[in-house]
Parts: sequence; C-alpha cells; structure tokens
Amino acid sequence: MSTLEQDLRRELAQAGDTGEPRASAAREEALRALTAGVRRARVRRVASIAGAGLSIACIGVVLVLALPRGAEEGAPSGNTVASKPFPSVSVLDRPGTNEDRLLDAGDAGDFVDLGTARRVAATPRNVFFAVAGRRAGTYCVLATRRSPSLLGTGPGTVIRTVASGCAGPGALEQLGIVATWQVWESRTHIGAIVPDGVTAVRIGTRTIPVRGNAFVVVWPGVVPSRITLVGPSAALVADSESGHGRLEDGTPTVTVPFTAGTDQSPAPDFSAGLRGHSIVSVVATPSGRRLTRAGNSIPAAYGMAWRVTVLNGGDFVESNVPVVAVLRYPGARPLVRRAEIAMSEPGKRMNIRLRGPSSDEALLGDRGTLEIRVAPAEGEQNTANNRVVYPVTITFG
Repeated sequence: MSTLEQDLRRELAQAGDTGEPRASAAREEALRALTAGVRRARVRRVASIAGAGLSIACIGVVLVLALPRGAEEGAPSGNTVASKPFPSVSVLDRPGTNEDRLLDAGDAGDFVDLGTARRVAATPRNVFFAVAGRRAGTYCVLATRRSPSLLGTGPGTVIRTVASGCAGPGALEQLGIVATWQVWESRTHIGAIVPDGVTAVRIGTRTIPVRGNAFVVVWPGVVPSRITLVGPSAALVADSESGHGRLEDGTPTVTVPFTAGTDQSPAPDFSAGLRGHSIVSVVATPSGRRLTRAGNSIPAAYGMAWRVTVLNGGDFVESNVPVVAVLRYPGARPLVRRAEIAMSEPGKRMNIRLRGPSSDEALLGDRGTLEIRVAPAEGEQNTANNRVVYPVTITFG
C-alpha cells in the first residue's frame, strides 16, 4: 500500500468515516494523480471530512486536497485555496450588496471598475474596498471615509475615497499583497488584500487574521518594511528575494517587502525605452469649458473642478504620478491642489480631477493664471509638455 493511500485511510479513520466506497474513491483519485506524474503528495489535516466532497488540485509537484470553503481547521472562512489559477481574489466574485456601492474611485480614477468594488474591512477611521482594475490582473485597495453631506447634496453622509494602492499584473504573484493606508493622529490605518489561501499575516510581533482576502491594522509608529504571509498560498509567491519558510505545524510562510499605499510591482528595467507623460487637455467643470492658452472666462459654480487628461507617452506602466494645479492671482496667495494617478499604462489617456476654488477662494472678475503640471518620471527626457499655463477669469455664474 502506498504512503499516499495510507495517509488517506488514516485521515478518513480519524474523521470517523471508514466506509469502503469513500476510501476507494479517494484512493482511485489519488492514484490517478500519481500516475499523471505527481511524485510526492502531502495530505493536509482537516477538521471534518465526513460529508465533504474531495477535490484534488495539482500545484507544482504538491498534491493538495482542497475542502469546501471554511472546512480547513483553523482557517478563517473564505481563505482556502481556490480552484482558480493562482493568484485569485474570490471576494471580488461574491454578489454585490448596498454596502459595496462605491461611486468615487479617488486617485484610482478610470483605472478601476467600480462595479467590482467589494467592502472588505474597516478601522475606526477608514472603510476599505477591494476593486479589480480594468486591465486583467490589476487590483486596487481603496481607503474611504464617511463625510458630512455637502450643502445642496442632501441629508446624511457621503463616502469618499481618500487613498488608494494598486498593483499591476503579476504583482500579486510576485509579492502576494496590495495595500493602502492613511496616517491619523500618529497612527497608520492600513488595509490590504491578499490572494486566496493566505489565512493570516505577521507584522512585527503581531499576527493578524485574514478574512475575505483582506486584513486591517492600526499601527502606532513606523510601519515595518517586511510582512510575513501565512497559509497554503504563501508557498506559491514567486518573488526570488522572498523568504519562504514553514511554521511548526508545517503551514507555509513567506516574508515579502511591505510598502503600504504604493504599487508593489517589482521595479522594471528602465535602461531602455521612453518614460513620461504629457498634458492633453484641461476642462473646467461643471461648465464643461475646455481651456485654451488664449484666455478663458469660466462661470463660478458650486463644486468647480479641473478635469485634466494626461497621456502616458512612454513604454512603461507608471504608478503614483503626481498632478498639481496652481491658481494664482496678483498679490494673493497661490491656491494649490494636488492629486495622484494611481497607475497609467503606455499609450493610454487618463482623466484626473483636481478640486477648483471655492466661492470664498475665487476672486470673481479678476484675471489670474492656472498652472497644471504632471511630475516628470525618472529618466524622462522631454518635460516641456508636462506643464501648461492658462489665463483664467472666474465670473459670476
């Protein structure tokens, strides 16, 4: 009798299920997998095998017996290894509810599909959403806050996105985590998502459970630069610099860089190729007037903003690209607005919104200048198109 067959019999006996039909079926499945080229197998301990359908997934050279969601001993529900190719984030597949409704992507802008947003975790300060990017394999974590409803928009509160962290294709496979954060009163509120099969994380001396592909933590002081992922999928994280290991009970672990709030994709090689952005257009909203260098008369309105279209004219995906708007009047303090493009793809145009002047800040009837600039990328050779200046006069609406 093979070692695998002995293990299967022992697991069934420990669960109180010694029925010959079930043992034979499991043995036949395992032997078929072995015949197909699987040389070694490890049977994971389970809390209960009675009544559960066995499914066999081959990952590398390890034969994993995967139970239905929540059946594995000690694992929070929703974190067993999925049948999908690694990495997968199953929380995005669950049906949406009213709690998942999110209309504001913040700096992530047009790069994410807000229809996929799922609320995954919260701290006393922030509510975190997992969102799929429009490009396959891209994931974002959005940190939101509930704010008092603005005048004229109705009673109650509104949810707005205040921070985002995104990872391009391959980042989850390489580093296994996407995170974002906000600092509030000397504490850092962190939210992150991990693939299926990561059941806990260790930051410093703290162990934090993962539920629904997500975890949150409020961290005092400096956030550690490394984090350890715990669970079956930790063994599949592919970063060559990662530290793979195992707990005393055999559970796989992997220690990876942890840079909350930033794109964690491996740094690309920029030794060849072009990098950088250019400003395509600026439109004043809600009037919808496209600005020109000749002069612009813009009617004052509640919620005025600048919609800036930026083109990635380089050969590389860029992340966390700063965009700045500066409105200047003679003798007055400049009014500065800042935002970031979470991710931009080569040859693609992106729209980003920067808040305009309020009714108290605009000098109605006075001629001013609006400067829009996008930060140059490292190694960008042509920066002349990173900045435009428009003469503007905000008039009574």
